Amino acid sequence: SSGGNKHLVEFRAGRMTLKGRMVHPDKRKGLLYVYQGEDSLMHFCWKDRTTGEVEDDLLIFPDDCEFVRVNECTTERIYV
Repeated sequence: SSGGNKHLVEFRAGRMTLKGRMVHPDKRKGLLYVYQGEDSLMHFCWKDRTTGEVEDDLLIFPDDCEFVRVNECTTERIYV
């Protein structure tokens, strides 16, 4: 890499908090991105776009997780 952005995919995304069986919005603006670290592991991250702080940096493995749309929510784009 030439020192540019190493994110395999990234997009602006808020986040939700699961309480019981319902999700509730976090009003902060964020950035969700996936990158492959120097250790060859895949990282799934969420960063607060206002503070620049990475709040989630999760290691993901093949067949270990799914990123799916919540079809019950018809007014917003919600994924879990």
